[in-house]
Parts: sequence; structure tokens; C-alpha cells
Amino acid sequence: MICKETNVQLEKLLSKGSVVYVKHSGMYEPSLSVVQKINEREMHISIPEALIESNVLVGDCLSCQQIDGEFEYVFQGIVNDIEIKQPGSICVFIEKVSKFKNNRLFKRYSVNFQADILMAGSDESIYSIVKNISIIGAGVISKQHLYKDTIITLKIATFISCDEMLEFKAKIVRIIKNENFYEYGIEIIDIDSKNKDILDKVIFCLNTNENIFIEDLL
Repeated sequence: MICKETNVQLEKLLSKGSVVYVKHSGMYEPSLSVVQKINEREMHISIPEALIESNVLVGDCLSCQQIDGEFEYVFQGIVNDIEIKQPGSICVFIEKVSKFKNNRLFKRYSVNFQADILMAGSDESIYSIVKNISIIGAGVISKQHLYKDTIITLKIATFISCDEMLEFKAKIVRIIKNENFYEYGIEIIDIDSKNKDILDKVIFCLNTNENIFIEDLL
């Protein structure tokens, strides 16, 4: 379900401390940010380093995504002010809000994990990057074209252990073709107790770091 609204009261959807994923045309991928203040249709958010590196300027288009329970919201607007005094903020005038039904039952965390995709019957690995992860699946990008419903083994290098990889079997459930790569949504279908413990530790650390990140920017 998609619902677009122009006359929306932001304070009913967002508040100080809300976590949003920010996307600018100069960014390769969304970056995590925190809402600092809401004023009618103006959203003041922290400035992630990736946004500075993308050369964001007043007048640029900016989109912010927030996942709230059973719905996802995408806020699209124009940058109308940038405050450089620490801690710094960007003021975005929101022009449109899109509301989506959230079919993901578990929270996803943005990561940059190197990984290998292994196919049944092949000894060759396909290099990939895990861009987000949850307790039930992950978002993976690769230049290799794979097919929906393909069963793969994913071996991921995480920060939990230098010696052990996070490994599980998964099914490709979604494919998005981008200009230079494919983006795959994968669902975990088989994971043993050892790797489940590694995954639980990864999710715990990501959640803890996100909470610290929010506290530091408020």
C-alpha cells in the first residue's frame, strides 16, 4: 500500500530522537541520521559525514526514510538551511510524504560487510557486500546476476571475529537492478546454532551502537 500526502503534520510521525535514513543524489547509499527538531513542515536532522561528502547544498532535494512498526514513511523535500555550528544540522522543508506497508517484521541495520556468495555445485565464490542485516535476512549487492528463489550460502566477514565467518543458507526473495550492480533481498532459511550465536551478537552490537549514536547527536 502506498499513500502520498502533501498536507501532513510531521510531529505526528516524527519526534526528537527519531532515526531516519537520509538519501541525497550524490550519495551511493542512504546514511543514518537523527531528527533534532520538528517545526511544522520543517525537519531538522543531524549531518552524517556521507552527506557532507556528497556536497549537499541549500536547494538540493533530500529524502528521509523512517520505519515505524507496520509502516515505512519516505519524506521528500528541499534543503532550505544548513547550520554548520556544532553539532550541526540540516533543515529540510518536506513537500511530500509517502506511506508504505512494512512487510519486514524485524528491524534492519545498515552495515558494510564483505561477503562471498556460494552456489550449490560450484567451488567458485561471488564477491558481494552486505548493506543491511536483520535477524531473518539481509540486503546484498553484487555485480553477478542471480535469479529469484535461488538458494545460496552466504559467508560474511563481521566485526565479531577475525577468524570466523558468519555463514548461513538463504533464498533470494527480491532483486533490484541498478546501473552498475544488482541488489538482492535474501531470507535466511538454515543457520546452525554456532552461526546463530554470531548473528545474535552482531545484531546486539549494532543496536547498542545505534543507541549511542542517537544519544551523541541530541
